[in-house]
Amino acid sequence: MKILAITHPQEDYLADSFLIGLKLLYGKQVCEYPLKEILYQEADISHVRGNGFTYYRYLSRKLAQPFQFNSWSDIQSFDYVVFTSIYRQYDIFKCCFPYLDVRKTIVLDGEDKPNIFLYAGKFWKNPNYWFMKKPHHYFPYFKREITPKTFHSLYYKLLPERVFSKPTKLPRNIYPISFGIPDSKVIDFIPPKTKLFTEHIVDEEVKRKLNKSSVYVFSRESDYYEDLQQSRFGITMKRAGWDCLRHYELAANGCVLCFRELTKKPPFCAPHDLIPKVNCISYFNYDDLINQIQKLKDKEYERLVENTLAWAQSKKCTVIVQQVFNRLDKGTILG
Repeated sequence: MKILAITHPQEDYLADSFLIGLKLLYGKQVCEYPLKEILYQEADISHVRGNGFTYYRYLSRKLAQPFQFNSWSDIQSFDYVVFTSIYRQYDIFKCCFPYLDVRKTIVLDGEDKPNIFLYAGKFWKNPNYWFMKKPHHYFPYFKREITPKTFHSLYYKLLPERVFSKPTKLPRNIYPISFGIPDSKVIDFIPPKTKLFTEHIVDEEVKRKLNKSSVYVFSRESDYYEDLQQSRFGITMKRAGWDCLRHYELAANGCVLCFRELTKKPPFCAPHDLIPKVNCISYFNYDDLINQIQKLKDKEYERLVENTLAWAQSKKCTVIVQQVFNRLDKGTILG
């Protein structure tokens, strides 16, 4: 199978985790336009947020396969084409559109904003965009941040947002997706636990109570992972969007996820498949968190941490990619 991944230079966790999954599954059968340099070993990642942990400098240079267009029609030679970040790649999308096959094209949207592309920001205000091709009208569109605002924007905000407060079905051609975790970054066993919480805590209330840090504590990935593996619990929460690489890093290193107000997350929005008291803890404030932890018996914690790690294994980059292709193969795309 020959695949073309349309990329862009900046870090983008959905685009980058999906490309890692493609490369791990199909190797040099996956071409990139342009080559995503920061994913490859020995790349300069000094400018990458989070010190470049988890995704960056991950792939072997042997897997690099850059592609150069001679004509936009060259795209027809590929079995699949993936636009890994449509908000950044629409100009290329427009050029390639006449040559794209509905059965071979995948559009990814990893933005924190819930709006489908062309239904947000400057695109609302500029009449030049109003009648342009909307990717989800033609191709399977995989979006990470799906909330009631997603549905509201698709109806041009003409209906009250409360109408979409409890959606039971996604709009046609729009499908949920989440970040993935590189396969080798998921540990195989639960390591011995020597402390209660990780050093890096993003919840300001919990941070203050525990006298921890909300800034990056570690400069080396190995030290960061060691801290996670030693900790029984890891704190996470919604930031710009509900999905976050932190969720997967914590779970992949055997930390039980303590997710602030997880029960408020819209059902179609990533992260998916987290169930309070089964593979995570959902809490509302510091006192609630500590109360739940203190009530946990040893056997209950063991079950919780095992299920958390199993959840991380189900979110490996290769698994996320396979789920997308399985959906295509089953013919569930486009109705």
